[in-house]
Amino acid sequence: MPKVKYYNEKKYINFLVNLIILNVKYIIDIDGTICTEHFNENGTIDYTKAKPKKERIIYLNLLYDSGNEIHYWTARGSVTGIDHKQLTENQLKKWGCKYHTLRVGDKPNYDLWIDDKARWSEEYFKNILKK
Repeated sequence: MPKVKYYNEKKYINFLVNLIILNVKYIIDIDGTICTEHFNENGTIDYTKAKPKKERIIYLNLLYDSGNEIHYWTARGSVTGIDHKQLTENQLKKWGCKYHTLRVGDKPNYDLWIDDKARWSEEYFKNILKK
């Protein structure tokens, strides 16, 4: 098992065992979830300055390796129409992300996502990765 600096091993192993049995399909956002967000002075996001959240990527890669489906879906370019797919693919490769599919620019622009299966990334990872 790869060393992750901040995880509760017992909780993590129990959680992972359940996921292996369930073969879960994950839809995962990128900015603010597996990497940082960098805002320019004018309020726009500079995706080229995003830094990976390594502990989260390691955890998601373990889910992938355990047979779960990992699908990244980002709103990059949804509002501006700028194609960020190549940049995003390059970042995921550089950061070592394992995934089944990547969708860029077709995620709806929204202020609040209400869904019975949605989880806020900070709360979700707080239960797995301990700081």
